[in-house]
Amino acid sequence: MLIQVGPNRPWLLNYYQKVPHPRTLACVEELLYYGFVPLITDFHMIIKHNDIVGMDFTFFRNGYKYHTRFDDHASVSIESIQHVGDNLLILIQELANAPELKPLAQTVDNVVFYDVFELFVIHCTATHAGLIHCTVFVLSIALALRSFHNFGLRLCRQSLIYLGLMSSAITVGWFTAAIFIAIEALIIDAFEYNLSWYNNRLIIFGLYVIPTNICIFSVTLIFNYFNDKNLFTIGARTQIQLHLLRLIWTIVLIIGTFVHFRFMYVVLIPIIFQMFAFGLIELFSISRTMKKWLIVYVLGMVLPTMFLMQHALQIIIIFISVYGRLGPDKNSEVRLGILVVVLTILTISYYMPLITLVRKPMALVMTLTLMFVIYVIILMTPFGFPYSGNPESPAPQRYYIYHMKRIFRNDSNEIFKNDSGFYLLNSDRNSPNNLKKYITELSDTKSLSEDCDRSLFCGLPIVNTKIIPIL
Repeated sequence: MLIQVGPNRPWLLNYYQKVPHPRTLACVEELLYYGFVPLITDFHMIIKHNDIVGMDFTFFRNGYKYHTRFDDHASVSIESIQHVGDNLLILIQELANAPELKPLAQTVDNVVFYDVFELFVIHCTATHAGLIHCTVFVLSIALALRSFHNFGLRLCRQSLIYLGLMSSAITVGWFTAAIFIAIEALIIDAFEYNLSWYNNRLIIFGLYVIPTNICIFSVTLIFNYFNDKNLFTIGARTQIQLHLLRLIWTIVLIIGTFVHFRFMYVVLIPIIFQMFAFGLIELFSISRTMKKWLIVYVLGMVLPTMFLMQHALQIIIIFISVYGRLGPDKNSEVRLGILVVVLTILTISYYMPLITLVRKPMALVMTLTLMFVIYVIILMTPFGFPYSGNPESPAPQRYYIYHMKRIFRNDSNEIFKNDSGFYLLNSDRNSPNNLKKYITELSDTKSLSEDCDRSLFCGLPIVNTKIIPIL
C-alpha cells in the first residue's frame, strides 16, 4: 500500500496510477501526519530532515509479526511480492522518463489520492478538490430544497422547527453512540479486558459496531415517536431524514475543506452517489412510490458503501497491529472504540434513517441488543484473550527486556549512581499487569521516572529511537 507521497508533489500520482495493482489511501497519510497513527517510518524521517520527495510503501497485513520472532520473509506472501514487483517495474520506468524530475517542472501542492477497489487511482490537487467540494455543497443544498418543497415544506417557522429537530436527532444519535462507546471502552479498560480484539477482529463488530447502531436507531425511533406522524407519510419522513443526513455530511465536507483536511473524499463520495440517487428519484417522479424510490436509493448507495467498507477495514487492520505496541499509558480501547464509531457512522449512516420503514423496529433493536450482550459475555471468556502464539496467525504480546548495567556520571565525570538489573519496556495497555501472577519478581519493580527527569533517554541503552515516545 502507498501510504505517503511527496510531500506536495501531486505529479507523482500521475505515474503511480499507471501501475497494475494500485492501493493507496490519502486518509492514512493524513492520519500519520496528524499523529493519529503512532507510526514513524523511515520515509518520514528522510523527508523531515532532507529536501527529498518520494513514495512510502508498506505491507499493512500481518502487522502482528512486526519486530517479533515471527517476523521473517515467509510473513510476506509470494503474491504480495509479485504485486510489488509488477508495480515497481512500471513505476520506475515511468519515473525514469518523467519531465517533472527537472526542478523547474515540478508542481507543488497538496494532493488528494485514493484507489478505487484496487482497479485505478483517482488523484487531484487539494485546490481542485476544494473546488469540487464547493460545487457539491451548492448542488446538495439545491437538491434538498427542491425535495423539501415537493413534500410541502415551506420557509416558515413550523417547517424550520421540524427540520431543526430532525437534524438534531441525527447528530444527537451520533454523539450518543460516541459517548456510549467511550464509556463502554473505559469500563472494559477498568476491568482489564483490554485488546480482546487484538487476536479476534470480529469482537470489534459486537463490542462497538452493534451498539453504535443501537444508539442511533434508538434516538431516531424516539424522535419519530414524539413527532406528529400525520404530518408526513412514512416514506416522505424517511426521505426528508435522508436529505438532512446528506446536508449534515455536506457541512462536514465544507468545514473539512476549509481546514485543509485531504481525507474529505471519504465524505464526498457517498454525498455524490446519494445526490445521484435522489436526482433519479426526482427525475422519474417516484418519491411518493415507496418501493420504487427505495430500490433506486439502495442500489445507488451500494458502490460507495463498498468503497467505504474497504477503506474502513484497511484502516482497522493497520490500527489494530499498531495498538499492540502503543505503550501502557495510552488507552487503546477508547481510541479504537471512537475510531470504530466514526468509521461505522461514515460507512452506514446513509442507511440508518431506513429504520423508520421497518415494521417492528423495536424487535430489530432488541435483537441487536441481545447480540451485544453475547459479545460482552464472550469478552470475559477465553475467546476474548487478546494474544496468540499460533505460528500460522500469531498475535504476540510485545516486551522489550534489557539486561543492563548502568553507570551515571555528572558533569565532572564523577559516578553518582551505579545499578544493574532487568529493564522491562511495556508495549501495550495490558503490560505488565497480565504477567504479574506468573512472574512474581514483577511485584518488586521500580519506576524510572526520576531517572527520566534528569538523564537522557532515562539513562537506558536505547538503540532504536522509535522506542523513545513510549518511554
